[in-house]
Amino acid sequence: ANKGIFVKPRLVLNEEVLTKKVALNIPEPVWDTIIDGLEQVTTVQGPASSGGTAAKSFKGFKITVAGKTGTAQTHSGPPHAWFVGFAPSKNPKYSVAVLIENGESGGHNAAPVARKVFDFMLENGFFSEKENEK
Repeated sequence: ANKGIFVKPRLVLNEEVLTKKVALNIPEPVWDTIIDGLEQVTTVQGPASSGGTAAKSFKGFKITVAGKTGTAQTHSGPPHAWFVGFAPSKNPKYSVAVLIENGESGGHNAAPVARKVFDFMLENGFFSEKENEK
């Protein structure tokens, strides 16, 4: 999201790899493919958006928010709902993560909470007029 300094992620397969401090050597072209895939599944929210499970929550918002919704299964009971987003999408300055235990749907429950956080930020000067992507 930062489009700036690249911090190479490390993939940990099990506790043994972690305790031996062994990092997997994943070639740059593979990371490029991973990053491209992440960009494709990160839905852009805001005035220019027409889709995604969180799009309804961000309709009419003046700043373009990129984010991803999801659900996480639990052993019993409804799944957890989550949304992670950042804004402005083209020059990220802030990120918001929402997790609602047993919230069932990230798009229906977590994204609206994130929208309230972004609304607060917009109303309280976290974003400048220059950053409003119309």
